Amino acid sequence: MNRSKEPDQSTREDDLLVQFFQRWAPFGGGSDEDIMVTFGVTRRVYVDRLRSLACSPRILRYPIAVRMQIHDFFGVPSRRLTP
Repeated sequence: MNRSKEPDQSTREDDLLVQFFQRWAPFGGGSDEDIMVTFGVTRRVYVDRLRSLACSPRILRYPIAVRMQIHDFFGVPSRRLTP
């Protein structure tokens, strides 16, 4: 495995997770079928990945409004919103 590509891969995956979340959040989230078709994983795996992103420093790459929306969804303390 080429480790030099891992950060780019994580960035793309994070972006896809966030875009999907933003698109479907106003409607209560994507359906199990939408999640499976888009990511090839179950809802639980999708939510676990999004939660992992929300609780990691990688979330700081996104605008504050996006971070707040994701953190509100998971109930993550607001102290994690800023660097």
